[in-house]
Amino acid sequence: MDYADTLIGGRAVFLEAKYTRAEQMEQSRIADRQAEAMDAHTALGASCGVLVTFSLARCGLVLWAAWRRMKEIFGRKYIKAEDLTKMGWEFSLFDPRGLCQHCMD
Repeated sequence: MDYADTLIGGRAVFLEAKYTRAEQMEQSRIADRQAEAMDAHTALGASCGVLVTFSLARCGLVLWAAWRRMKEIFGRKYIKAEDLTKMGWEFSLFDPRGLCQHCMD
């Protein structure tokens, strides 16, 4: 896990962070052991997701349930930067409230 913490009030948050210079982020970038850990924490009630960054220009938080269902949602096993915008997952690296809001939803 790249980020693991507990917020005030007891909500646990676990994030994997992935960066690419490519135009797409492959679902396979999450290793099997990472996926197993995310599944286990999710089953216990934690908020889990994948923080994706494209060339430091665009970033977003994809909740774990959506990452797991990527093929079903997009018809492919990768995500593009424009998918972050379309799905409302994109936030500014310079506004930390954007990430916090995703974790609290």
